[in-house]
Amino acid sequence: MPSKTVEQRERAEAKFERLQKVAEEGRVAMAEYRAAAAAIRVKTERLRALRLALADGDALAALGDPAKNGAKSTQKRGKQRQKTH
Repeated sequence: MPSKTVEQRERAEAKFERLQKVAEEGRVAMAEYRAAAAAIRVKTERLRALRLALADGDALAALGDPAKNGAKSTQKRGKQRQKTH
């Protein structure tokens, strides 16, 4: 009879360990999901600000000084967009 209780205990411990492992994987997955969602929110907010700045004609101020960033001017592109609409 004692071998059955030992066997039951080992099965219960193995089951508990599996459940602990699954729970930990779930916590890690949720943390990754939340980090990705936060990154998407930040990127969306930045892009929304740029889009609104372009709509207001203030794209250069939103992007900063293009000479410092090594970026090309967006004024020409903005004028082309206005002509096509």
